[in-house]
Amino acid sequence: MIITQPGHKNCRVRDATKKFTTCDKTYSLIALIYKRHAPNIFCVRDHAIFRTDIEGRPTTWNEGVRQLLGFEEHEFINQEITPIIFTPEDLEKNVPSLELEEAKKTGSANDNRWMRHKDGTRIWISGMTYGVYNEKGEIRGYGKVMRDMTEAKRAEEALEKEQARLRAVLDNIPVAVVLAEAPFGKIVMANKRTEEIFRHPVFYSNDYNSYHEWESYHADGRRTESHEYPLAKVFATGESYQNEYHYQRGDGTRAWVRIMGAPIKDRDGHLIAAVVAITDIDAEKQEQERREQLLETERSARAEAERVGKMKDEFLATLSHELRTPLNAMLGWSQIIRKGNIDAARMQQGLDTIQRNVRAQSQLIEDLLDMSRIISGKIRLNVQQVDIKSVIEAALETVRLSAEAKGVQLQTVFDQFIGVISGDPARLQQIIWNLLANAIKFTPRNGKVQIVLERVDSRMEISVIDTGLGIKPEFLPHVFERFSQADGSITRKHGGLGLGLSIVRGLTELHGGTVRVKSDGEGMGATFTVSLPIAAVIPEVTEQKKAHRDIANSSEEFDDFEQLTLTGIKIIVVDDEPDARELIRCVLEDASASVITAGSAHDALNLITQEAPDILISDIGMPDEDGYEFIRKIRSLPSEKGGKIPAVALTAYARAEDRKRAMIAGYQMYLTKPVEPSELLAVISSLTNLIQKKTL
Repeated sequence: MIITQPGHKNCRVRDATKKFTTCDKTYSLIALIYKRHAPNIFCVRDHAIFRTDIEGRPTTWNEGVRQLLGFEEHEFINQEITPIIFTPEDLEKNVPSLELEEAKKTGSANDNRWMRHKDGTRIWISGMTYGVYNEKGEIRGYGKVMRDMTEAKRAEEALEKEQARLRAVLDNIPVAVVLAEAPFGKIVMANKRTEEIFRHPVFYSNDYNSYHEWESYHADGRRTESHEYPLAKVFATGESYQNEYHYQRGDGTRAWVRIMGAPIKDRDGHLIAAVVAITDIDAEKQEQERREQLLETERSARAEAERVGKMKDEFLATLSHELRTPLNAMLGWSQIIRKGNIDAARMQQGLDTIQRNVRAQSQLIEDLLDMSRIISGKIRLNVQQVDIKSVIEAALETVRLSAEAKGVQLQTVFDQFIGVISGDPARLQQIIWNLLANAIKFTPRNGKVQIVLERVDSRMEISVIDTGLGIKPEFLPHVFERFSQADGSITRKHGGLGLGLSIVRGLTELHGGTVRVKSDGEGMGATFTVSLPIAAVIPEVTEQKKAHRDIANSSEEFDDFEQLTLTGIKIIVVDDEPDARELIRCVLEDASASVITAGSAHDALNLITQEAPDILISDIGMPDEDGYEFIRKIRSLPSEKGGKIPAVALTAYARAEDRKRAMIAGYQMYLTKPVEPSELLAVISSLTNLIQKKTL
């Protein structure tokens, strides 16, 4: 072994293999040399070497110690150096003694720490303390090899601070960041936000392709092909890549994320790593979906508003047509009759036409009023125990003539074990009549309409089945809507306002039932089914059958009003419309009543006090003073002046509140225009009976 002399500027150590190794590569070789040549101090470039006695006082040193610590020989050799080169923190922790004890036990101790320079500055040394033994193996001192690593330590600390700052930034940004090394994609770094977003740990592993484990959880929890993921895309192509995933997180929930991957390359353009940034866009996606839903709802609402608006326009046009058509017939025939130069047959034809169109127009108005009452919740039901079979039979009687005229066959299939229901017989008949009339109207000549009555569990179902035109699938959801018609054009083949089925639904629901429709399409007919709850008690139904027959035969009564006579009864008729006033006068005089008329409330008041009539018939809507104020004045008169005269309100105001107001004001009876003569005479007759009872 050849050692150069101290102070040589190219001081090197050469081993037996004749190869040179710079002395800053290893401390072990230096320590070995020092042990073998303890009496001498050897120059090892860039290293400080000194030896101490058993107490730790330096006995020999090299020039490197002076350069490292700044002491002169007399300030260092044989001096108590522990207090001057060790930092207060190391002295407090008793580091010098612990190092010597470790070197004594094991032969050597690593020595990497801060040490004080003579001028008080701190330097970071990296070295080793080892024991020096005599030939007997007894320790006789210690040796120390040191090197100044202050710059490296400062750089390391700066790097650690920079890394800490970077880590703080990465852990506090709202974006997850993951770094993976090339070529296999091993994940080496992920910030805290990564686990917060994905709610499961990032897989750090010495195995390759650990990013596959992290990326392979997808929306449906399945593992998909690795080439689908951003990191895999970046490693495969060397290019940036981004996509959005509906990610299944570690806790089983799902969230939308946007993942963007980018390559990291060296100066030569070789891919050395890839980084991905993951953004939680779940709230953004949810807001986007909410906006899309709102937009779709708005579109639907706008389309529905347009449909309803169009339907209302069509209804108004239809209403105008349906009301004007009978008026045209009535006006035309009335003008022909007025000329007087027609025979009896033509006269009867004209009168029949006028009567038929009046009733048609009256039915249109009743439908409108019924719809208004249903919507406002002001319709009233006369609820009683009803035998539904008799109701159906009565409804069939009302439509039988129209069915026969069209050649439509009516069939009935009744379950014999049907019970009774609670309901208004007149309204139930109206429901069935509407369904039957609708079926007959849309069934072609020689078709068939079948009505089926059956029990289904605790409910009773009435089905009206026709072989008619059928219903388009797109129109089925709107069948029961108000003013809804499959064909609302001016070229439509069937008249009506489109209220009948809506009234059916409203009245059915008032009875606690439901109504539904089924059709296989155009030309395939339709089935309307009303479902009603069955009552628990079976009453005597003989009188109900009679009542329903009376309802069915009401049209016949319109022609029998001449049978009622009002001989000896004086009636005053008050109406500002001369035609209406004269019509009522004619009807009453034909029944042998004595009639006086007045065109205003003021004139009528004078006539009542002067003529003392038996019954008052008054319009409500009159100029200057309406019928309500008029009857109040009448009721304020003494009995002998007519204050208690029975009074009938005959008006075109047909709302429930109008009726209530009239009765409160002082009228005994309330009739709406147009009124059937038989109904008017029946009311007058009942009031006549009341007068006679009071007289007796």
